[in-house]
Amino acid sequence: PSVSRFNNAMRLCLRAVQAGLGFKGVHRGLDLLALMQACGVAPNLRTFNAFICICAAAGAQGSTVALDYGVRVVELMRRVGVTPGLKAATRLLSALVSLDSPSSEPVANMERALSFLTLMRESGVELDARPFDVLVHACSRNEDGAMEAAAQVMETMKEFGVEPESSTFV
Repeated sequence: PSVSRFNNAMRLCLRAVQAGLGFKGVHRGLDLLALMQACGVAPNLRTFNAFICICAAAGAQGSTVALDYGVRVVELMRRVGVTPGLKAATRLLSALVSLDSPSSEPVANMERALSFLTLMRESGVELDARPFDVLVHACSRNEDGAMEAAAQVMETMKEFGVEPESSTFV
């Protein structure tokens, strides 16, 4: 078996989650990671990014446990020196602030998302305006503390040296 074949299987798991499989798809992804280890095949960036996207998709369907797995994978990647892809990490960030998530209040979701944004940066992800756009747009969907949260996002953006784009304010 090759990493390419496992990555194809991981992408199939992602499609299954997107079709409504939910957290079961995360289990399938974990099974694939375990099988890779048993076969002596090391996961690569595509493998990790696909699994992060699986967790984000399941999280968008309401699985907070899937979101926890996604964050843990990014933490693992940081420890082993693999930088997550911006697109995959931003998908997970979007799921973390989703107001459809039954996990907690929007303010807590935003705090968790800002913490994850810091993890993204510490993991070597070269941030641009896109993840911040996700957070600002999440603020606009919430009336409670929206201005304060948006100001906090903009302050973090400035702190990280990222320039806003026109899409940040739309």
